[in-house]
Amino acid sequence: MIPTNIINKFLTRSFSRTTRPGRSQLFDRTNVLNLETIEKVVKHFKSPDHKPVYITTPIYYVNSVPHIGHLHTTLLGDFLARYYRLFGAKVFFTTGTDDHGLKVQHSAARLSQEANISYDRFIRTTDQDHIETVKFVWDILETKGFIFKADYSGWYDANEEVFVPQSFIEADKSDHEKMLNLNTGNVVHWISESNYVFSTEKLRNCIEDWLKSQPCHPKRWSAIYAAHFLSSNNVISLSRPLQRMHWGISVPNDPSQTIYVWLDALTTYLTSAGISNL
Repeated sequence: MIPTNIINKFLTRSFSRTTRPGRSQLFDRTNVLNLETIEKVVKHFKSPDHKPVYITTPIYYVNSVPHIGHLHTTLLGDFLARYYRLFGAKVFFTTGTDDHGLKVQHSAARLSQEANISYDRFIRTTDQDHIETVKFVWDILETKGFIFKADYSGWYDANEEVFVPQSFIEADKSDHEKMLNLNTGNVVHWISESNYVFSTEKLRNCIEDWLKSQPCHPKRWSAIYAAHFLSSNNVISLSRPLQRMHWGISVPNDPSQTIYVWLDALTTYLTSAGISNL
């Protein structure tokens, strides 16, 4: 029998107040589960009008062996997937790695298998269909004028493979000639190079409207993202010169540049959803 507390939590999240079945509808006077109501819940999830449930974990950035943090996060995703499947929902659960090394991929996949994770797909950023998806998305963004080539300068954290905003930079107290990334403590270097960049200016109104809908939890993150993405000159570097980043996916029609790892990695969610087939 399904525990009553699970049923109550499920109904709270799955129905509005006006359509949610009450406890008297779920259980009789002897606290026995009303199977007729549960059948209605299952029918609700199996109806053609109900959207599939898409569950993802982070695409783990592998720079060492898998650890308890990876397992914990993946187990949470697995719990949600099993939870919705229990009631007949159509679920797609994806996890994977942002990697270019076979040994790491094998150890990460083995960890999921040993923990009996019920993922529908274990994706890698080196999968061929993912490479095609990244190029597909790049072509769309470039065609619409969101991506263009320009000279780009900034503080670069080589360990994190990311340019760091000036607001997150400070001088090393023991060596004032060294500049540090406040988030990581890593030494950063000022770099100027020619990259493909993405400007958020054209999407300013869309981003602003989206943030007003309070999509972030906790809510304070909406204000943080607004301050970052709605700044007057928010240009993001989307590529690296081949000589500095030789692994990864080449920019379409420009093999001298490699697509930035985070655009590559985040697109895995679209690959698993089958966007390149649209």
